[in-house]
Amino acid sequence: MINIEKKKIIAMIQDLRKELHKLVKEKGMQDENVIMKSQELDKLLNEYEKLLDREKN
Repeated sequence: MINIEKKKIIAMIQDLRKELHKLVKEKGMQDENVIMKSQELDKLLNEYEKLLDREKN
């Protein structure tokens, strides 16, 4: 179960990173959309970190 969830989150992280890089190139670092996308990526990275912690315990 965790492996499927982990793979899903990894794929989502990769997609968000691509989107974020594209947005930064188009709009710059201070654009509201870039900041929102970055926050979305942060949430996913935190979720992934929690999964890794659960696997250890």
